[in-house]
Amino acid sequence: MASPQKEDGYTAIANAIIEKLACQVISPDEWRVLCVILRKTYGWRKAEDWISLSQFVEMSGMKKQHVCRAIKKLLSRQIITQTGNAFTQTGNAFTQTGNAFTQTGNAFTQTGNVQGWKYGLQKDFDLWITPPRAPRSLPKQVTIVTQIGNQPLPKQGPTKATITKAKKTNILLDPETNLPGFAEFWGTYPRKIDKSQAAKTYQARIKDGADPEDLLKAAQNYAAHCLANKTEAKFIKHPKTFLNPDWRQWLEKETERALTLSERIEKEGLWY
Repeated sequence: MASPQKEDGYTAIANAIIEKLACQVISPDEWRVLCVILRKTYGWRKAEDWISLSQFVEMSGMKKQHVCRAIKKLLSRQIITQTGNAFTQTGNAFTQTGNAFTQTGNAFTQTGNVQGWKYGLQKDFDLWITPPRAPRSLPKQVTIVTQIGNQPLPKQGPTKATITKAKKTNILLDPETNLPGFAEFWGTYPRKIDKSQAAKTYQARIKDGADPEDLLKAAQNYAAHCLANKTEAKFIKHPKTFLNPDWRQWLEKETERALTLSERIEKEGLWY
């Protein structure tokens, strides 16, 4: 387990600089390069220091091209400074004749400093350049519903009107699905299968304007029909199938007999 201690070394950075850096939008690569510079400078009580490209790669774990790109961006925003010159080679290099080396001309002529570039943090953070933020806009598929001329939003689930109507007719909201009358419908329907799909289809019928009491009565009539004809369970419609738009036909069928048989169903518990 790591256990860093201040006594083993630390990097002293002014609070004002930390607070200013917290306000900057800096990419992950730029931040890693900046951390290397802070460690190599302030970590050694220096304002700037020679840092080679290989040191950046070793300390950050980044590829050379990514390091160069991050340095370029930090320089363009004046968050860091760069001074010094890399060396250039002129004249001839060593040439081999036979088994030994023979020097011809000059090996190289040094111009500038062989150590590369000096890097440091630009302490005058008033010089830092903060790129402008792009304005945010809604995606094209979003429609502003308050705009004049837009169609009203479709009703999703139970509305105030359906809830009020349900209360007036003693139809209760199902606590599980929040649908008016669904609990009674599900308790009456003769085949209990795929309740989630049944609830979705039931909700669609409510959105179409169906009365929960009519849906319940249709289920009672169908249950009575199945009981009277001793319909095997596998031939009884799934609830979601029964709730297709032709469910209204069961409002007219065997109404009188259904009321009697439905009471018998409820009393004797023939359907579960």
